[in-house]
Order: sequence, then structure tokens, then C-alpha cells
Amino acid sequence: DCLTCQAGNYCKEGDYYMTPTPRGKYSLQGASDPVVCPKSLLCPYKSVEALICPQGFYCGQGSFRAVRCPEGSFCPWLSDTPFACPAGTIVDLSLGALDKPVKANANQPATQVSDYVVQTELTADQACVTCDPGTYSEDPSQRVCQNCTAGYVCLGGTTVATPTNRSVHKGYICPPGFYCDERSFKETPCPAGTYNVSEGGTGTASCQACPENFITPTPAATKCTQCGSTSASSADRTSCECKGANRFYQESDQSCRCSPGFEYYDDELRNRDIDSDLPCVEKVYPRCADDEIRDVVGDCVSRNSCSKDCVSGKGTRSVSYGICECEGLQSVEEVCGPNCRSNAYKVRMLSSGKVKLYKGDDATVATSYEDCDFSTIYGDSFFGSVSCGSTECSSVSVGMTNSGPQGYYGAFESLVEGIQTNCAVSNSNARRLQALRNDTYVPDFHGRMLADTRGNGMLNPVVCLALGDSMMFEIAD
Repeated sequence: DCLTCQAGNYCKEGDYYMTPTPRGKYSLQGASDPVVCPKSLLCPYKSVEALICPQGFYCGQGSFRAVRCPEGSFCPWLSDTPFACPAGTIVDLSLGALDKPVKANANQPATQVSDYVVQTELTADQACVTCDPGTYSEDPSQRVCQNCTAGYVCLGGTTVATPTNRSVHKGYICPPGFYCDERSFKETPCPAGTYNVSEGGTGTASCQACPENFITPTPAATKCTQCGSTSASSADRTSCECKGANRFYQESDQSCRCSPGFEYYDDELRNRDIDSDLPCVEKVYPRCADDEIRDVVGDCVSRNSCSKDCVSGKGTRSVSYGICECEGLQSVEEVCGPNCRSNAYKVRMLSSGKVKLYKGDDATVATSYEDCDFSTIYGDSFFGSVSCGSTECSSVSVGMTNSGPQGYYGAFESLVEGIQTNCAVSNSNARRLQALRNDTYVPDFHGRMLADTRGNGMLNPVVCLALGDSMMFEIAD
């Protein structure tokens, strides 16, 4: 009698004996020819079905032995080829064992991948870990991300050791005015008193001290500014100091003028407000008449001399402060109504050096930024410094216009955009901030958002400042 050919063997017509199925193939019961093992499956000698290619290995078509996944790649269950992590990432070495796939029908032999049910899918996003800022990976076989090369910035997920393109390499060469140590994820500004004209600075040695009588008052300078002839540079090369006593250095024209309350007389005893290296003497103010008061510069004027200071031409000068209290002043509602105020950004400086940005009057819903250097935001067009000695300090915005100084509700638009673009978020409210940025603002009837210095402002404002608060002036052409 003829017998049925057993599984794991094959029998051609007329055979007296069963032939064992060779490696890389399988044979079901009654098979006349063995079947090549499909890819992602494994068929050892005398296979009665196709087995699962194990995790950490891969199996091509006709495999009888699984091949170990190479370094820098990952192979989940049922892999036919190793999957390499892309540049800028490495394989997550903390990945544990995944649940083994099971047969869809336990009573039937498996002959193809679809006969198995995968219980846990593993994607590239799960298997590949993006390199941290300050590191890179360009070789898929690397087990760890490498430190970013000195002179370059690696933003995270960086694909080369010396990135030059933000979008392609996710990094860039260190810009002039800065230096970048090894493992830099952002550039470090050269300190005030130094400068760096070249890109690719690798350390503090790249920042050169300004020569004598040249200064850089702010960090991140690419050149030094020469002091005027009546002044000399300070020892730390951060400021120009007037040679004459009781004078202050005016950076705009490099001159030394008399400090408030002091004056200078030339050889002919003429009162001269000129640049000089000679000392200024304390000013002696004349006694005012009974019907006069002293204005803010010390001159004697009538109490009703407000025609030039007030828009309405009417007002009374304050005895205590010497300024005019004008009639017909604009109200806040006229300048910036409720909708305007609730949508205006405000800026507060923190004693830690961070900057807090929030919208409306709710400072509790704020986003904090660190490493926020205003000279970085504005470049060479920023003069002065901002610091806060107490816990938090406010900032007031004043725009200089053809009509005179105008006070605005909220921060300058250029400042808000500069903070959001150049400063690093240091708290968890980044999502809230993005939501604020995406808000569509509809101005109310009385005015537009006053962060825009070309909008409505309050002319010649009286500003109340607490100790540590700052005023920022925007001067446009």
C-alpha cells in the first residue's frame, strides 16, 4: 500500500523513500516538492512550516539561519532586512523584548508572514532616538551620539560633525561675535570688552580684547568702537570714560558733555555746552521770582508756561516736579481700549536674567526665556543695558516720533518677535505661547495694539517707574 508523505519530507511520484526537506525550505504533509522559505521567516532542516524570524535578527528569502542585526540598525520580529536609523539618530539601546507574534490559526501550519499576528508594532520613531542638542550622528553603526565639533552648533538631530545648514544638517557654524565650545547647542557671545570678527570661534580665545581707547559695551561684538578724543577706554574696555570731571560720555557722537547740574565756562567766561576734556563745575541756579517756579532743567518759568509742552496748549506746571499737568489729556481708553489691552504683550525682566513674556494682564500665564541678550535681538542698533535687581521688573515702551515721545501700552512688536525668535524657552508654557502667537487680533474702535510703534500712542506721557524698572525707547528714521 502507498503511504502519505510525512510533513518535513517530500516524495516525488514513484519514490520508495521520503526525501528530507533541505534547509531553507519547508514541506507540508503529502508534498511532492519542497517550498522555498518566504522572507521574514525561517526554515531549518526538515521544516514542517515556516518559523518566525526572531527579534534582533533578519531573514531573507530561503533562510535557514537568522542573521544578527548589525550595529546601528534594529530588527523587530519578522524582519527581512535590517532597518538602519537615519543620520542624526541612534538605536534606542533601552528597547526591551517585544511580544512574540503568534499564529493566526494554531491548528494550521504557517507558510507565509500573514499566518502570524504581530502583537507589538515597532516603528522607526520608537526604535531610533534623536541625538540631543550639542551632539550628532552621521554613522548609523554608532551606539552613542558624538559631541558636536568646537566651532559649530548642533541643534539636536544633527547629521554631521560640522553642520553648515540649519534645515539640512540641523546645525550651523558659529557666527562672528560668538564662540562655540565642543558640544555646543547654542553659540556663546563674546563678553563685553572683546570682539570676534570671524565665524567658527572655538572658545574664549577666539574673543580678542579691544585695543586701548576702543570698546565694546555689549556682548557679541564683531568690532570695537573708538572712544572720542576727550575720553579714554576703561580698563575692561567696556566703556569710554571722560577725562574731564563731572562729564558723561555721549556714545552717539563720542563727545563728553557736562553732567546734569554742572556747566562749563570757556576762557571768555561763556557758558558752553561743548565737548571738552576740561572739568565742568557745579551749576548755580538763580533765585526765582515769587510768581515763578523751577522747570525740570532748573530754569525759572511761569506756572502757566505750558503752551509748548501740552498738546492742548493749556496746563499748569507742577511745583514739585517742574513738569506741566496738561488739560485735555488722552485717556487710556482713547489710546488702547479693553480689547487692545487684553491682546497686548508685556515683558518683565527677572533677577535671574530670564525674560517673562505674557499677554494681557495675567502674568501667571507667561512663558519664561533664558539666555535673552537684547544686543543679540537688536544687534548694533541696541544701546544700553537691561537688568533687574529685585525679583521681577517691568519694562515701559516709548517711541520717539516727529510729534515727540509717545507712550505705548505693552511691548514693542520688534521686541516680542526678537524674544520669541532668539531666546530659549525655559518653562513648560511654550505651547501656550504658540497659541498666543497664533491668535488673530482684531483691533477695537479706539486704537490698535500698541506694541506696534506706528500705531496710536500717548504723546508726552508721564511714566511711573518702580526701582529696577526700565524704559525702552524706539527711534526710527
